[in-house]
Amino acid sequence: REDASVNRIVISKNHATNNGSDGISLAATNTSRNQLDFTFTENVLNDNDTYGLRLDISTDARIGMVFSQNTVTGNGSAPGTLPGDKGYHPTDGTANAGKAGGIGVFAFQQTAIKITGTNNIINGNIGDGFSVDALNYFDSLKLDMNLSNTTFNNNTLTGFRSNGISFGSLIWTTNEFSSNGEDGVRFVATDDKNDFYERRVGGSDI
Repeated sequence: REDASVNRIVISKNHATNNGSDGISLAATNTSRNQLDFTFTENVLNDNDTYGLRLDISTDARIGMVFSQNTVTGNGSAPGTLPGDKGYHPTDGTANAGKAGGIGVFAFQQTAIKITGTNNIINGNIGDGFSVDALNYFDSLKLDMNLSNTTFNNNTLTGFRSNGISFGSLIWTTNEFSSNGEDGVRFVATDDKNDFYERRVGGSDI
């Protein structure tokens, strides 16, 4: 088995609305030879039942994403329409049922993610506006994020939430985190806090 030869994907000026699951779902596994690059611009991801955009990154995958001028609003099912339909909360426990929201990034094992972008609207989602999760003690997530002129407003949980980032850097400039149901920004490590053996492979470095 060899690494895939595809290393750049462009997703631009698309509409993904009113889908029964995610608007757009992307996955990358074992891209250790080359970083897989996405250009994701001028898309409209609205009113999808789970996430507007889902990224599943696993097993030594490395991705880079330019994320600019996108609208991600109203994703996550309306309250009372689906089981566990209020978005994922980091204190929900290990089952992680009911995951939903604007953008959901899930990292498994050793992963590295770079996201840069500007002028996005991530508002009014049921759940977190933008969430990044590495939920197991053996996960090591390196996240480098540089976002500007982006709104994370009026989401039912947080504007931006991370659970379990191990390494990386975050540069946020002239963004807005307003009128969310919980925190504007939240960084947590619930599995680390509850793990008696403190087995997380990397410590938080923010």
